Amino acid sequence: MRHRLLTWINRALRPTGLIVVESQPSLREAPEAFPARQLGIGWTPVRGIIDGRVSAIPTSELSVTVADLAAIVPAAEFTGARVLEVGPKVGHHTRWLASALGPSELVLIDLATAVDHGYAAECGAVLYFENILEPRQVAAHAPFDLIVCLGVLYHNVDQFRLLSTLWELARPGTMLALESTVTPLENRISAAEAIVEIRWDTKRVGNVLLPSVSAIVTMLAMTGWTDVRWYQDFRTVSSAALFTARRAAERPVSYHGNPFGLTPHALR
Repeated sequence: MRHRLLTWINRALRPTGLIVVESQPSLREAPEAFPARQLGIGWTPVRGIIDGRVSAIPTSELSVTVADLAAIVPAAEFTGARVLEVGPKVGHHTRWLASALGPSELVLIDLATAVDHGYAAECGAVLYFENILEPRQVAAHAPFDLIVCLGVLYHNVDQFRLLSTLWELARPGTMLALESTVTPLENRISAAEAIVEIRWDTKRVGNVLLPSVSAIVTMLAMTGWTDVRWYQDFRTVSSAALFTARRAAERPVSYHGNPFGLTPHALR
């Protein structure tokens, strides 16, 4: 990712050092009809999964309702499976995964926040507080059959690395359930344009990088995920998108034969 290159250059410079940068910007005046399709990157639109959030559950605590998660994850296929949940938050999805699937192993990875994670023990889950980009403890439980990653992608500046890391933790055929806030559909840059919109509030901790729908589909393909399904009826009037994908046996590589998002250092 570009920010990692710039961070490395920043560290190499003296405090008053000068950097000269040249790059090719996007010259498109308007989004085209899903360039991912034009590049031969396949995805399947799925209808009928509608955002079922209700006022009784604060939207800040639940990016996808349990009913919607149940609609896209076939319980019969994943009964007794090895399951990883990334960013479980307050545990709504964790409880469903534990009760509906009866997983042989349920592993959670989250940031060490003020949220009460007591539900992990109730669900028989193993909880680790570590960086998903360097999941050393979680990796000991891999490979997983099902990975649930809801409301996490857009908070991560290393989105290629995140998706590549999840590929590393999976096996061929593993299902990924992915939800993310996306570029607002009312903007000039729409879901069809494969872009990532950077939003950074310097007064707050954290960051937000909003990928478009086409960008997510493209990143999934570049990091070795196939059979991508976009649930088009999910939250059509707001800026969020819901997907499922399957881990391919092989994945494309970038420069020097490395997977997209993973450097030799990250692979160690």
